[in-house]
Amino acid sequence: MKLFLAALACATALAAPAFAADKCTASADGTWPEAGKGVTVEAFTNGATCEKATAVLTIHDETGAIVYSSVGATDYMMVLSGKKTPAEMEAALKEWIDQKGSTLKTTADLPEWKEGADQPMSGEFPFYPEEGVDRAAYEKYRADKAPLFCFVPGMESLACVMKDKDSGAIMAIGAQAFPG
Repeated sequence: MKLFLAALACATALAAPAFAADKCTASADGTWPEAGKGVTVEAFTNGATCEKATAVLTIHDETGAIVYSSVGATDYMMVLSGKKTPAEMEAALKEWIDQKGSTLKTTADLPEWKEGADQPMSGEFPFYPEEGVDRAAYEKYRADKAPLFCFVPGMESLACVMKDKDSGAIMAIGAQAFPG
């Protein structure tokens, strides 16, 4: 048994540098100025390879506390999938959190939830409000024109987080489906 454990320790020691060389650790950060001074966004990946890494997106309030987070596998995220090196992943993470090209800047840009409809629609694609957000609350949020932060959490949707004008809380409002 001692010989087996010694051989295992030796093999692990020899394999460790190869594993470390393939590791995919990358990060990007920025601000969400529309949500207030000091609100920041951070994204990072970690894993044995970039294709199979874990991606984390966090939003921090003015105090630095994490107020929103999303975690997923890079191979299931359109923006991050297929990246092979930490440098490629870092560029993708920057794109993932960049809001400059977003067409959804405030909650007023979200699709209307028509009376009698099951959910809001943007053309033929549904917007799925977060659990607990009914039509009245959703339409109030739209009227408030609250700041939105939207990002791609998978292959066929855009998750949106807002800063509530009344409470100041940063919270998920829902996800917009789109063709993948």
